[in-house]
Amino acid sequence: MNTILISMILIFPFSPLYKNIQRNYGDLIQRIVNNISHNKVDKNTQIEDKENSDSVSKDEIVTAVLSKRTIYADIIKQKFNNSSWIDKLFGIGYNVEIRDEIYTKKTIDSKQLELLQKLGFIVEINDEVYTQKTIELDQLDILYRHGILGFVVYFAQFIAIILLIAKQIILKMEYFLNLDVVICIIDIVLALGIAFTAGHILTAPAVGFFLITSTIKLYNDIFKKVV
Repeated sequence: MNTILISMILIFPFSPLYKNIQRNYGDLIQRIVNNISHNKVDKNTQIEDKENSDSVSKDEIVTAVLSKRTIYADIIKQKFNNSSWIDKLFGIGYNVEIRDEIYTKKTIDSKQLELLQKLGFIVEINDEVYTQKTIELDQLDILYRHGILGFVVYFAQFIAIILLIAKQIILKMEYFLNLDVVICIIDIVLALGIAFTAGHILTAPAVGFFLITSTIKLYNDIFKKVV
């Protein structure tokens, strides 16, 4: 066991996972480490060494953890907030014109704009700026793209079922002793969490199928339904 663990530690710096972490988060991690070391208090002088420190904001950490999804979310949120009441009810759709949000209101800075253009998320055609890129935070994508009514239609039945299940579990805590029930609860919580941090769960039929399967099985186990 120890040999396997040591081997994994030695191999990790050469793995694709390490390279991805280094490429996406290396600079941020280095800044955090430097910031911690610069802010250490000298035991003799009791003076903090803040020279050359480069503080890291909470927004930067959240943006990094969510793989820059918050940058794009700010643009679409601004577009949704400035849209008509009809668009708020029925959604702004998937092909969105965002020139005002980028250039007039300057929702994002020049570096972020350059990054989105480089990735091909923003296309300029005849003095208009369009994007079809989703935020990849499923709950927000559904709200902004399909509107308030679409969001209600999308989630109403699911939320109703979850509330019925939660009520029953609260009344009978012994359900937590049932392994099948616990596994289904974990599946649902993980799926919803991943949907809001990485996306491609609620809006992807092939993946959403497993969430629905776990929900149906949990409902059947709680209410003793036989399918």
